[in-house]
Amino acid sequence: MLGRGALGQLNGVYVVAISIKPGPATAASPIDPAAVADILWVNVRSEDRIEYIKSGAGPSGVDIVVFLHSDGLLTASQTAHAVCLRALGGSPEFRHWAVDSLSTSVLS
Repeated sequence: MLGRGALGQLNGVYVVAISIKPGPATAASPIDPAAVADILWVNVRSEDRIEYIKSGAGPSGVDIVVFLHSDGLLTASQTAHAVCLRALGGSPEFRHWAVDSLSTSVLS
């Protein structure tokens, strides 16, 4: 259910779909797509307000779904993107990987 935040903004639950893929210089290494969610969780901060992360094999890399509480679509997108960037930047197994696509929808 959508509610009003302290600044009168809508607060709700958002779902963010993210695809990450290896860069062209990335050597083929076996990455368990389901384990990506665990790596993302290590990079989640309490202020990210993330409730759920699921990952699995995608057509060109790994597809990720993030459910989180946010004040709006833009903030939800930025938060999920930031978590992905922290995970990609801090995990040697994701060296040279990048966010390929991201889309956000309001769930409630």
